[in-house]
Amino acid sequence: MLSDAKAQGTTPASEASQVAQKMMDFLLLSGLQRSQIEAVTLDIQTMKVRLRLRSDLIDGTEVFNVQSDGTVGINITDTKNYKLAVNRSAIFTKAVVMNYSTWSGYVFDESYKLPTLQEVAAFIRFNKHLPGIPITAEVEKNGIDLGDNQVLLLKKLKN
Repeated sequence: MLSDAKAQGTTPASEASQVAQKMMDFLLLSGLQRSQIEAVTLDIQTMKVRLRLRSDLIDGTEVFNVQSDGTVGINITDTKNYKLAVNRSAIFTKAVVMNYSTWSGYVFDESYKLPTLQEVAAFIRFNKHLPGIPITAEVEKNGIDLGDNQVLLLKKLKN
């Protein structure tokens, strides 16, 4: 869109202004009040759309940004290369996690060797966590992959 601006006789700045205005119109249609919106801007260098709500409503936090690579941040500016990063609670009516690792059904195969209860108890006493389950410090540092965690939990049902 901005690359076509010269050919259409408009400047990148005027094109950016039009995009920002369309974003503002969309926000108003989605239920925000004009008094809640402090600014909608499009940085033509980085192609980031920025939405700022009134500081008395959200402490001046940038609540929504779209980056040139398609990543979206809500209440967060650094998405750490995730396509969607949300820094607050979220509600979903449906969430599907596509897991490309091996599903845990293999534990029901006759050839799968289960550890004995004594082996599991000894592991827990020594390591202070279940075998194959990440430790608290790791989860606190890196978070947890929901799909992989589901595989681990289902595996533990058999073990």
